[in-house]
Amino acid sequence: PSSPQKTYDLMVPDIKGQHYRLDKDGWNYLASKYKISGIPRYMLFDKSGNLINDNLGFHTNDGLKELIDKYL
Repeated sequence: PSSPQKTYDLMVPDIKGQHYRLDKDGWNYLASKYKISGIPRYMLFDKSGNLINDNLGFHTNDGLKELIDKYL
């Protein structure tokens, strides 16, 4: 919610992946539930929505694929 809507609309189309703009209540809920203190924050969830790793850190595509394959 801290990003101005116009800036968000201009930047997001150039960034790969899925993006969700949260209102203040949505952000506060997720930040509290997952103890997020800043962004970006990388977390890994399984197909059922269970949290596997809450502080994944940045990985290359190949490194991320290896982690995902490990938990399939």
